[in-house]
Amino acid sequence: MTQSLHTAYAYSMNVFLRDMNVVDIRTLMDVRDVALPAGVHATYLDTAPRMRPFTIFSDDKVTVTATLVPHGPVFPAYAFRSDTEYGSVTFSGDTRHSDNLIEMAERTDLLVYEAIGVKGAGLGEASLDHMLQSHVESDKVGLVADAAHARHLVVSHYADLGAAKVDTNQWRRDAQQGYRGEVTIGQDLDRFNLPLRNKGRGRG
Repeated sequence: MTQSLHTAYAYSMNVFLRDMNVVDIRTLMDVRDVALPAGVHATYLDTAPRMRPFTIFSDDKVTVTATLVPHGPVFPAYAFRSDTEYGSVTFSGDTRHSDNLIEMAERTDLLVYEAIGVKGAGLGEASLDHMLQSHVESDKVGLVADAAHARHLVVSHYADLGAAKVDTNQWRRDAQQGYRGEVTIGQDLDRFNLPLRNKGRGRG
């Protein structure tokens, strides 16, 4: 897919390379597919079977783990967690409720979770089913964060399909349901500080 994108934009890149002496973007990336561990058997009816998180990258600064999450018919769909000496961040990716995600996000410092609002959207049965099989509603994200014992929930990549504009105050109240931690409705360019941990990397 990445190579196809390079091909699609080749004309523009060739112009910039020759006229502006810019760096060839292909030399700045090393793209690799995430390989599932042996023994994980997904099917078109179960795209995210129950599994343990697995490490996809690790060095002296960060360990990145991944797990499959259910996103409608999409496969593979992953959630990712990064653990550092400063703390941990977990990204849900697009997903509905997922026990795989809850396990991987256990005691994460920051859980970044997508959400949708469908109330009042007037969706047809098929469209509504697709949305609910692919995403989590804003008033249910807090339940996931609570189950994972996440310290801070950031709602991101969100859309209210029943309103022209997201009411962030209402969404914050929705996301707080069933969750005792801090909730933030994310905005572009938000920055979050992780608590420094003297015990080093890990999930403790």
